[in-house]
Amino acid sequence: MGSRSRVVCARCTKNLFGSAHEVRVRGISPSEFPIVAAAFYEGSARNILLAAKERGLVALIPLIADSASVAISSLLIGCDRSDPLALVPVPSMAKNLRSRGYNLVAQMANLIAGGLQMRFDDLKVIPVLRHSRRVSDQSRLTAKERALNLSGAFSTVEHYAASLNNRQIIIVDDLVTTGSTLIEARRALISVGARLRGAACALNSR
Repeated sequence: MGSRSRVVCARCTKNLFGSAHEVRVRGISPSEFPIVAAAFYEGSARNILLAAKERGLVALIPLIADSASVAISSLLIGCDRSDPLALVPVPSMAKNLRSRGYNLVAQMANLIAGGLQMRFDDLKVIPVLRHSRRVSDQSRLTAKERALNLSGAFSTVEHYAASLNNRQIIIVDDLVTTGSTLIEARRALISVGARLRGAACALNSR
């Protein structure tokens, strides 16, 4: 993907790497399901994510993955390298995949896994989540509408579900807004007995 320094200036990049912070989501306690983001969805960090999602600038995806890696590192404090780990990307809607031609979050998860390989004896990206029904675009919905829109929207792919056994799981996404997507992902994974460590996102819009 070429040199990252040629894609965006260092000053703009810095906004992707704020201090990792816990994201509070209504209806679930951090001790039950910690959600961590690396930076806030504002300024150049917001522009970088939008450029990767809406303008096809795939060369920016490694930067966003590096940002999410900061959040993941926070969740992995005290983790034993011998404990099998899986990163589970939040699934993209089919229409977004068709329009973009690539899966941003899946690419993020694979890049993050590549960076973590030396720290873990057994690490996999497992795309076990899928959309089980159509959902509306979330961008203009309220928090309550987002929760209703996504309730029961995810299920697991049987072929991958068995691969979750005996692994600690981290859900990966690019952006957390109300947390409804992550809560729905958590529900679907718990339904197949997944052992969740938490969720990590590059940016937090709250």
